Amino acid sequence: MEKLTRKEPKVLSLTSKAPSAPKGWQSAAKILYSQNTTAQAKAVKHSRSLNTSAVRILDAPLLSDDFYCNLLDWSSQGIVSVGLENRIFLWNAATGNVECLVEQPASDPIVSCRFTQDGNHLAIGTEMGLIQIWNIPKGKQVRSLTGHAGRVTSLDWSSWSLASGSRDQTIQLHDVRVSRHRYATLTEHTQEICGLAWSPSGKHFASGSNDNSVKIWRREGGKSIHTLKEHSAAVKALAWAPFQHDLLATGGGTTDRSICIWNTTSGRCIERVDTESQVSALIWSPYGRELLSAHGFQHNQLTLWSYPRLTRIGDFTG
Repeated sequence: MEKLTRKEPKVLSLTSKAPSAPKGWQSAAKILYSQNTTAQAKAVKHSRSLNTSAVRILDAPLLSDDFYCNLLDWSSQGIVSVGLENRIFLWNAATGNVECLVEQPASDPIVSCRFTQDGNHLAIGTEMGLIQIWNIPKGKQVRSLTGHAGRVTSLDWSSWSLASGSRDQTIQLHDVRVSRHRYATLTEHTQEICGLAWSPSGKHFASGSNDNSVKIWRREGGKSIHTLKEHSAAVKALAWAPFQHDLLATGGGTTDRSICIWNTTSGRCIERVDTESQVSALIWSPYGRELLSAHGFQHNQLTLWSYPRLTRIGDFTG
């Protein structure tokens, strides 16, 4: 660097260090900054605002008060299907429009409904053991599946594979693309099937029954790979974690009231909590490691839990 020739105060020096601060001296700005960031970090960690008021309330007259039925589903296209006795109604969450998709004979009421992942088709189970497949954009029935000897209260899709569970104690696996649709019938449960859930990978699925057990199956069917027996009541609520392929949450009925978290590779229960109410449904958050549970008797609440410790974040009542 050229030597400064003009007699002006130097603003830059490359030959000497800045003078050291006196011993014991602390920057007030540094102290203030440290205190503020610590306080902010603590506030963010412990604060959580939950809106516990309903955004929308829909009338559902004649909705069956039956723990074993699965009469409500929300599609990926924002359409809610509701089974009311012998009819299925569709509510469009974007427009608020309501239409009746199906009207069955009064002697054969609807007991379950489930959308495909793309939301274009809806499977419907009936009291008489029939399964109907409806094309939603066209509003038209495209298939009717038979084979169950009792009501079909549980349905779940994995691509074009449909699992159905019945009061006849069997689970049937269907490929709805082919004429001979049923490719497996599973008979290990000893009472009504009240919950079914495919894993996100589609390689396994779980079944819950009124025999108080949960079974883990491979996609091809055959013999179950695990029987989970931690619950002491019917198991309807089943939910696979989206962030870990072998993690399953299950919920027990009125005399059990617990949520269990399972490692389905080992078949081990890794966490359990008493919810104080019958557990009727479970769903994992797609945005974080939280679990929402829906309940019946006796508090009829929704509860949000943090994972992995299943710490209660808050309740939603009404």
